[in-house]
Amino acid sequence: QSGCWTITDMRTDHAMFLRALSALLTYPDAEMRAALPEIGAIVRDARDVKPTTRNGLHALIDELSRRDALDAEARFVDLFDRGRSTSLNLFEHVHGDGRERGPAMLDLRERYLEAGLEPSSNEMPDHVPMLLEYLSCRDAAEMQETLGDCAHILRAIGNRLLKRRSSYAV
Repeated sequence: QSGCWTITDMRTDHAMFLRALSALLTYPDAEMRAALPEIGAIVRDARDVKPTTRNGLHALIDELSRRDALDAEARFVDLFDRGRSTSLNLFEHVHGDGRERGPAMLDLRERYLEAGLEPSSNEMPDHVPMLLEYLSCRDAAEMQETLGDCAHILRAIGNRLLKRRSSYAV
Protein backbone atom coordinates (compact mmCIF):
# COMPACT_ATOMS: atom_id res chain seq x y z
CA GLN A 1 0.00 0.00 0.00
CA SER A 2 1.33 3.40 -0.93
CA GLY A 3 -0.02 5.15 2.16
CA CYS A 4 0.14 8.86 2.85
CA TRP A 5 3.84 9.43 2.16
CA THR A 6 6.20 9.23 -0.75
CA ILE A 7 8.73 7.13 1.16
CA THR A 8 9.62 3.45 1.13
CA ASP A 9 12.51 3.01 3.56
CA MET A 10 11.23 0.87 6.43
CA ARG A 11 14.03 -0.67 8.47
CA THR A 12 12.77 -1.42 11.94
CA ASP A 13 10.16 -3.66 13.46
CA HIS A 14 8.48 -0.69 15.16
CA ALA A 15 8.35 1.22 11.89
CA MET A 16 6.70 -1.67 10.09
CA PHE A 17 4.24 -2.15 12.93
CA LEU A 18 3.27 1.55 12.90
CA ARG A 19 2.82 1.32 9.14
CA ALA A 20 0.55 -1.72 9.60
CA LEU A 21 -1.54 0.14 12.20
CA SER A 22 -1.73 3.14 9.89
CA ALA A 23 -2.97 0.96 7.05
CA LEU A 24 -5.59 -0.70 9.26
CA LEU A 25 -6.97 2.72 10.14
CA THR A 26 -7.36 3.82 6.53
CA TYR A 27 -10.54 3.55 4.50
CA PRO A 28 -10.90 -0.15 3.58
CA ASP A 29 -10.83 0.26 -0.18
CA ALA A 30 -9.65 -2.45 -2.58
CA GLU A 31 -5.99 -1.43 -2.23
CA MET A 32 -6.06 -1.60 1.56
CA ARG A 33 -7.93 -4.90 1.54
CA ALA A 34 -5.43 -6.38 -0.92
CA ALA A 35 -2.66 -5.49 1.55
CA LEU A 36 -4.33 -7.34 4.47
CA PRO A 37 -2.19 -10.51 4.13
CA GLU A 38 0.99 -8.41 4.29
CA ILE A 39 -0.40 -6.38 7.20
CA GLY A 40 -1.27 -9.63 8.98
CA ALA A 41 2.28 -10.92 8.50
CA ILE A 42 3.71 -7.73 9.98
CA VAL A 43 1.39 -8.02 12.99
CA ARG A 44 2.29 -11.71 13.39
CA ASP A 45 6.04 -11.03 13.27
CA ALA A 46 6.07 -7.86 15.40
CA ARG A 47 8.01 -8.15 18.61
CA ASP A 48 6.91 -6.59 21.89
CA VAL A 49 3.20 -6.79 21.06
CA LYS A 50 0.97 -8.20 23.77
CA PRO A 51 -0.80 -11.42 22.76
CA THR A 52 -4.22 -9.86 23.39
CA THR A 53 -3.35 -6.94 21.12
CA ARG A 54 -1.95 -9.24 18.44
CA ASN A 55 -5.10 -11.42 18.61
CA GLY A 56 -7.34 -8.36 18.42
CA LEU A 57 -5.49 -7.02 15.39
CA HIS A 58 -5.76 -10.39 13.66
CA ALA A 59 -9.49 -10.45 14.44
CA LEU A 60 -9.84 -7.02 12.78
CA ILE A 61 -7.82 -8.19 9.77
CA ASP A 62 -9.95 -11.33 9.49
CA GLU A 63 -13.15 -9.29 9.76
CA LEU A 64 -12.02 -6.89 7.04
CA SER A 65 -10.99 -9.83 4.84
CA ARG A 66 -14.32 -11.64 5.21
CA ARG A 67 -16.72 -8.71 5.17
CA ASP A 68 -18.35 -7.58 1.96
CA ALA A 69 -16.37 -4.61 0.59
CA LEU A 70 -19.30 -2.19 0.58
CA ASP A 71 -20.28 -3.22 4.10
CA ALA A 72 -16.71 -2.75 5.36
CA GLU A 73 -16.57 0.70 3.78
CA ALA A 74 -19.95 1.70 5.19
CA ARG A 75 -19.01 0.53 8.68
CA PHE A 76 -15.75 2.50 8.48
CA VAL A 77 -17.60 5.67 7.46
CA ASP A 78 -20.16 5.18 10.23
CA LEU A 79 -17.42 4.76 12.82
CA PHE A 80 -14.89 7.39 11.82
CA ASP A 81 -16.55 9.94 9.54
CA ARG A 82 -19.92 10.56 11.19
CA GLY A 83 -19.57 12.63 14.32
CA ARG A 84 -16.62 13.67 16.41
CA SER A 85 -16.47 11.05 19.13
CA THR A 86 -14.47 8.55 17.07
CA SER A 87 -12.96 10.89 14.50
CA LEU A 88 -9.43 9.97 13.46
CA ASN A 89 -8.50 13.66 13.25
CA LEU A 90 -6.73 14.31 16.54
CA PHE A 91 -7.12 18.07 16.69
CA GLU A 92 -10.88 17.71 16.33
CA HIS A 93 -10.81 16.16 19.81
CA VAL A 94 -8.58 18.92 21.17
CA HIS A 95 -9.78 22.05 19.40
CA GLY A 96 -13.09 21.09 17.76
CA ASP A 97 -13.80 23.75 15.16
CA GLY A 98 -11.99 26.41 17.19
CA ARG A 99 -9.46 28.85 15.86
CA GLU A 100 -6.54 26.94 17.33
CA ARG A 101 -7.12 23.94 15.07
CA GLY A 102 -5.85 25.59 11.87
CA PRO A 103 -2.52 26.78 13.29
CA ALA A 104 -2.01 23.43 15.04
CA MET A 105 -2.46 21.61 11.72
CA LEU A 106 -0.11 24.01 9.95
CA ASP A 107 2.51 23.40 12.65
CA LEU A 108 2.15 19.63 12.28
CA ARG A 109 2.39 19.83 8.49
CA GLU A 110 5.51 21.97 8.85
CA ARG A 111 6.95 19.30 11.16
CA TYR A 112 6.37 16.71 8.42
CA LEU A 113 7.97 18.93 5.78
CA GLU A 114 10.99 19.72 7.97
CA ALA A 115 11.52 15.97 8.30
CA GLY A 116 11.60 15.75 4.50
CA LEU A 117 8.23 14.06 4.22
CA GLU A 118 5.69 15.33 1.74
CA PRO A 119 2.13 14.16 2.40
CA SER A 120 0.76 12.54 -0.75
CA SER A 121 -2.87 12.23 0.28
CA ASN A 122 -5.63 14.72 0.87
CA GLU A 123 -5.98 13.84 4.56
CA MET A 124 -5.49 16.45 7.25
CA PRO A 125 -2.08 16.44 8.98
CA ASP A 126 -3.69 15.38 12.27
CA HIS A 127 -5.25 12.25 10.73
CA VAL A 128 -4.10 9.31 12.88
CA PRO A 129 -2.95 7.11 9.96
CA MET A 130 -0.85 9.99 8.59
CA LEU A 131 0.70 10.65 12.00
CA LEU A 132 1.51 6.94 12.43
CA GLU A 133 3.19 6.84 9.02
CA TYR A 134 5.22 9.93 9.90
CA LEU A 135 6.27 8.37 13.21
CA SER A 136 7.27 5.18 11.41
CA CYS A 137 10.06 7.23 9.82
CA ARG A 138 11.26 8.89 13.00
CA ASP A 139 13.50 7.73 15.82
CA ALA A 140 12.16 5.88 18.85
CA ALA A 141 12.40 8.92 21.15
CA GLU A 142 10.25 11.13 18.91
CA MET A 143 7.83 8.28 18.32
CA GLN A 144 7.38 7.68 22.05
CA GLU A 145 7.09 11.36 22.89
CA THR A 146 4.53 12.07 20.18
CA LEU A 147 2.44 8.99 20.96
CA GLY A 148 2.64 9.92 24.65
CA ASP A 149 1.34 13.40 23.84
CA CYS A 150 -1.75 12.04 22.09
CA ALA A 151 -2.22 8.81 24.10
CA HIS A 152 -5.16 10.24 26.05
CA ILE A 153 -6.99 11.03 22.80
CA LEU A 154 -6.23 7.62 21.29
CA ARG A 155 -7.37 5.95 24.51
CA ALA A 156 -10.63 7.94 24.49
CA ILE A 157 -11.31 6.97 20.86
CA GLY A 158 -10.52 3.35 21.72
CA ASN A 159 -12.88 3.39 24.68
CA ARG A 160 -15.68 4.82 22.52
CA LEU A 161 -15.03 2.08 19.95
CA LEU A 162 -15.17 -0.52 22.72
CA LYS A 163 -18.59 0.78 23.76
CA ARG A 164 -19.69 0.32 20.15
CA ARG A 165 -18.21 -3.21 20.18
CA SER A 166 -16.04 -2.37 17.20
CA SER A 167 -13.09 -4.54 16.20
CA TYR A 168 -11.23 -1.29 15.54
CA ALA A 169 -11.02 -0.69 19.31
CA VAL A 170 -7.83 -2.71 19.46
